[in-house]
Amino acid sequence: MSVPALFVGGWGYAADAYAALVDRLADAGPVARILAPSDLYRPGTAGAEAFLPALLEALAALPAPALLAGWSLGGGLALAAADRRPDRVARLLLIAATPRFVEEPGGPPGVPAAEWRAFRRAARRAPAATVAAFRARAAAPGPAPASTSIPPSAVLDAGLTALGELDLRAALGRLAAPLTIVHGTADAVIPFAAAEWLQHRAPDSSDLRSVPGAGHDLPLTHPALVARLLGEARPGRRAGRRDPTRPAPPSPPNPSGRTGPA
Repeated sequence: MSVPALFVGGWGYAADAYAALVDRLADAGPVARILAPSDLYRPGTAGAEAFLPALLEALAALPAPALLAGWSLGGGLALAAADRRPDRVARLLLIAATPRFVEEPGGPPGVPAAEWRAFRRAARRAPAATVAAFRARAAAPGPAPASTSIPPSAVLDAGLTALGELDLRAALGRLAAPLTIVHGTADAVIPFAAAEWLQHRAPDSSDLRSVPGAGHDLPLTHPALVARLLGEARPGRRAGRRDPTRPAPPSPPNPSGRTGPA
């Protein structure tokens, strides 16, 4: 049986942002669905729980354990789903993602908590302007992509809350599925050092793919690359090795990474 795939998108983008990726996925094998956070959102809920139940239901509905891919916020949701339902995830592909978005001692390099709080306040006051500013940062060092739909304000707020609360460092030690990590070396949202941190604490079979000079929005700026990696990450392929050009990052004060509520 062919292995199905689910791709979960990132914050600030609706489904129409992935048109170029959809066009290039024909050669990557069967892709069950591309899910933007707005496709998963359930009104009346907040944070990660606004999205995870629908994602878990989508995984359960597939005919076989899936390749689960997630970009940015979608990567955090994918990792959380793989932790809750390891029996439904055959392989995990994390694109410009991190187990802990907000920076704190013992965690990967990330966004300072004060900056995250200020960004969430700005998104509540002026969602369109805040999304536009974020998209420009995500596209750096290149130009911002063509304008696409902006998700509803409730989805934006729930996504930012999820980014602030998700702490999946402990989940790395429980990860059963083989893991592929893809990250741009010029990412201005989640630094490349976070991908290194993630890989050095993930299972030994994990595979880090650096994209030299690329920013945060890889599915939009590099849709052909992401489609190819979706194909390469299919279960049954041999995982790669750690990126030999990068030294291991220093150990945090708590090497287990189990300091958060995950």
